[in-house]
Formats: sequence, C-alpha cells, structure tokens
Amino acid sequence: MAKAEFTRRWTTDAHGNRVLYGLTVEETEFHEAYLRTRTTEERRRRLREQLKARRLRFLELHDKHELARRQAALAEAEKRTANPSID
Repeated sequence: MAKAEFTRRWTTDAHGNRVLYGLTVEETEFHEAYLRTRTTEERRRRLREQLKARRLRFLELHDKHELARRQAALAEAEKRTANPSID
C-alpha cells in the first residue's frame, strides 16, 4: 500500500457512501457529529471566556469612570463650599 493511500481518511463504501476508513456510514456520521459538537463546545467555552474578559474590562472601565466622576463632583462641591459665589 502506498503512503498516500495509507494516510487517506476517507473512502467510498460498497454502496457509494463516503465513509471514514474502517467505519460504516452510521459510525462515520457519529464520529463526525462528535467532532462538530466538540468543536462547538470548545468554541462556546472560548466565547464564554472572551465574554467574561470583556465584562471584567467593562467593569474596570466603569469603576474608573465612576471614581473620576465622583472625584470631580466632590471637587466641584468643595469649590462651591469654599466660594459660594461660583453658583
């Protein structure tokens, strides 16, 4: 058997169905469905991680903004208290 034939994954069965070497049509369908599911699950896991990272970044920026906003409001209030004519 030539190396190219040995490394080939797919073949055609006696009924003309495209199958993986050594597997029936049903076994091939199960095998490929499992790989798609696994890939989908991994993709979902990565998306969850990315969303979690984005959510954390958003919260960091929101907290930074809120702190700066409150400091500005406090500084403005202190100015008004120190110099009531600013209003």
